[in-house]
Amino acid sequence: MLKFEVNTLKPFNANVIKFLIDGNADKVNTYQWKPSVPFDTRGKWSTMLSS
Repeated sequence: MLKFEVNTLKPFNANVIKFLIDGNADKVNTYQWKPSVPFDTRGKWSTMLSS
């Protein structure tokens, strides 16, 4: 499970958010998060949980 904070100023619906975790030149662990429905935090921080 990945837990992270997101703050949007306008609705997010067109791309993915890509996380690079513990990356180095030899190996980069990546996770791409694309919400199933558009969302808008209206300029406030919101906690997202993804499995």
